[in-house]
Amino acid sequence: MKKVSLLCLSLLMFGLASLAQPTTMTFIDFENGIPIGWTASSTTNVQSITNVVSRGAKSVRLRNHPTATVALTSPVYNRNAFCNVRLEFDHIPILRNSDGAGQVQISTDGITWRPLTATAGSTPTYDNTYGGGIVGSVNWNGNFVRTSYWPGSNTNIPETDLNSSYWKHEIFYLNSLLGESTTFQVRFYLPATSVANTFAGWYIDDFRLYQSSTAGNTVRVPQLNSVISAPNMYNFPNSANIKVELSVGFLQSAPPLDADSIYVEYILGSSTTIGKTSLLLNTASGNYVGIIPFAGYDTITKWRVVLNDAKYNRLTYPFTYNRWNEFRSVREYTGFDPLQTTGLSSQEIMMKTNAVRNHYQFRYRGSELRAKGMNAGRIDGVGYNLTQVSPGFVMGGFNVYIGNIDSTLILSTTGGYTGSMQHVYGPGASVVVPPLGWQYLQFNNLFVWDGLSDIIIKVCWDNGYNGAVGGTTKMESIVAPGASGGVPSAQSGQMYQTTGFQTACSAPFNSSDGQIGYRPNFKFNFVKNDKLAYDVGIDSTLLSPSNRIVTANSPTNIKVKINNYGSSNVTGIVVKYKIDNV
Repeated sequence: MKKVSLLCLSLLMFGLASLAQPTTMTFIDFENGIPIGWTASSTTNVQSITNVVSRGAKSVRLRNHPTATVALTSPVYNRNAFCNVRLEFDHIPILRNSDGAGQVQISTDGITWRPLTATAGSTPTYDNTYGGGIVGSVNWNGNFVRTSYWPGSNTNIPETDLNSSYWKHEIFYLNSLLGESTTFQVRFYLPATSVANTFAGWYIDDFRLYQSSTAGNTVRVPQLNSVISAPNMYNFPNSANIKVELSVGFLQSAPPLDADSIYVEYILGSSTTIGKTSLLLNTASGNYVGIIPFAGYDTITKWRVVLNDAKYNRLTYPFTYNRWNEFRSVREYTGFDPLQTTGLSSQEIMMKTNAVRNHYQFRYRGSELRAKGMNAGRIDGVGYNLTQVSPGFVMGGFNVYIGNIDSTLILSTTGGYTGSMQHVYGPGASVVVPPLGWQYLQFNNLFVWDGLSDIIIKVCWDNGYNGAVGGTTKMESIVAPGASGGVPSAQSGQMYQTTGFQTACSAPFNSSDGQIGYRPNFKFNFVKNDKLAYDVGIDSTLLSPSNRIVTANSPTNIKVKINNYGSSNVTGIVVKYKIDNV
């Protein structure tokens, strides 16, 4: 077999050993199909494809065979003694658990193959600390399956449904498995399984191997612990430089000595130039902070984060190779109007005070908000109209959560949404039932709606075991429609109890009436959070003359409407005009 060799340099002079960057042993992007030196067990079940790719034009797909194992095997790689090795690749494992599970395996002799699992002995092999990877993989057995990343039903996802969002990034450290061996191979392996248990397949792209440039140096990448602040949606209401704040860790390593080693890259609009701003350490918070420049409304901006440690081990976010985040700066919508003025009813909802605890979940479709003229913006709180009250009743531990969800997402009918939501009220707050009429619930922090997604709201409160129970409280409500024409249900989930030990916020919905066809008729308070100093525009239609025609040699007043969205007063206007048909 072809051997790929790369020396591990011993840079000992002038302190260079501590700064030497890990070297790339190989980078395979599969753009030319199966590379020379790689071996496919079958040309039918291991194929170069173009319809599902992480980037570029091609990737490789492995698919189970009913009677034979399937493998894609690398050439022999040669590392220098005791140089640590890191493996990275991007993939989509649409494989049945556990009949068709895929494994990444390693061999130092070409005969005995061992799967890469969570650990090799007591030493971690699989990295799920960098910010990605399989959740809860401490005792992971090395099997990649569909449910590794998409929990729930162990069913196929058709290849035609796969898009760029499905690609996942993996990192392995081969140090312990290699031992003293200086040669090794890697293979992607599928077991034989029946046609009935064969799913779409295993899609592989951008295979990379790195080794330390000095024996013993770590090759572990930094950890992106959390993205605290960043443009995290496509339509991003914004009119200023955007703050990026990250929590970063350096397990088995240390922060970089060069302050310019952690940064954000960006591409503004149609430009092909990659800009760069440093993310600097805030010693008070321990986070790295920087900005993405504002490039004007409706400008599409691409951005990504680059993290280096003291050994120049590199991690990028997004994690998949050469991927960029993307957003468009849009003007913030402002307004404070009820969703409906007709079709109203009074319902015991959200504040069902003749119970000891409540848990409610409401869905508001993005399409219905847009139909009311609403657009992307920042929500400061919600107004609600009480039509009947239990005066003075206290609701303890009152919490409100809110989030953007995909408009095609089908929610569980038995329990609350388990995805990411923003905690905007609470924890531990006590709310006294207000008087009749419109009331306002002020959020603790602004929630940004992207103008596209559905909005999901969770409200829960709990007076504890044998806690107080009051009278009846009702709220102005609107219909919560069920599923129709392929659009998921927007019915509300509810849980209430008059006694018991359950905790409201984590309790499942009632078994008998857990789904109801009503929601509060909220007023979403869209507020102006920031604006340009001068942001002036002119309507495209003349107020007069409306037909855009004037009589020659006859003075005519022309009226136009000028809008000033900025924070400063406009004190002067320059008029330019052109005369046609003369």
